[in-house]
Amino acid sequence: MEFRKEKMNKEAALSILDWKYPAPFDIYNFSYSDSALDELLNGEFFCIYSGSLLAGYYCNGKPAQVPTEASAACYADGRYIVRYF
Repeated sequence: MEFRKEKMNKEAALSILDWKYPAPFDIYNFSYSDSALDELLNGEFFCIYSGSLLAGYYCNGKPAQVPTEASAACYADGRYIVRYF
């Protein structure tokens, strides 16, 4: 199986906003809003395709970080992103 990445586009973002995960992964479910769409299109999100099938997505930068004060120190050394593509 071969995968490829592409910059997030509006069609993929709208599809992802409809994805629903079962518990305990339901924390990753989006609720549609203009701000959620804008976040997916901010340039830091990428689509993963298997052939023509949208198989997943990922992000870099601030959107990829856990947004809590307690975890801030875990990002201090910059070694938190691993690129596979």
